[in-house]
Amino acid sequence: RDMVDWLKCEFMETRLGEVFEGTVSAVTSFGLFVELDGVFVTGLVHVTMLPEDYYHFDDVNLTLTGDANGRAFGLGDRLRVQLARVDIDGRKIDFELVEVLSARPPARRTGKRRQNRRAGGSGRGPGGKPQRTLRGPGTKAKSGRKRRR
Repeated sequence: RDMVDWLKCEFMETRLGEVFEGTVSAVTSFGLFVELDGVFVTGLVHVTMLPEDYYHFDDVNLTLTGDANGRAFGLGDRLRVQLARVDIDGRKIDFELVEVLSARPPARRTGKRRQNRRAGGSGRGPGGKPQRTLRGPGTKAKSGRKRRR
């Protein structure tokens, strides 16, 4: 695998500045990995190379969503990218975004989350994680069952 990555970098080094079309194959908090059509080479579009905005990573939906413009990038999006840098020793290829060919529509801004209408809320904290109940020392959690006497 290391040799294949080295050969891909060696091949791409002669193509610096060229423009390619590809598909987003992975999304991380630091950018998008794009697999180029035809040559099957994957490289990174760093989050700083995306249109001017602050992007939030959604690890559930695997998207990067712009804070101000709501533009979202995710798996399967089609992009046109320019080969910006090849690091043969590190086996890394970097792209710059030229154009979005097809992408998901901008995320709707809903403001605050709606509270659950049932009394007591949803029992979930920030990020949808279950809230923990804090108990004092020496207390035991009660089970939901009643004991028979």
